[in-house]
Amino acid sequence: MPDIVLIQPPIEDYYFTFKRSIPYGLACIAATLEKKGFSVEIIDSLAVNKSKIIDPPREFSHLEKYYGIKIC
Repeated sequence: MPDIVLIQPPIEDYYFTFKRSIPYGLACIAATLEKKGFSVEIIDSLAVNKSKIIDPPREFSHLEKYYGIKIC
């Protein structure tokens, strides 16, 4: 059982990419904690195979020209 558990929560995002799903920040925190002698586990709830893409919110329709997508 680890001393500390770091969690990347699942989120719904209109602009999801694989690179944005990697918990770089949590990995840096975990490395620092491990150097201090703690055992650390990262739970990645945003893993790509568990994620889904959602439609952008209507409030972002002014961004259509930048993303090349139709926003309802």
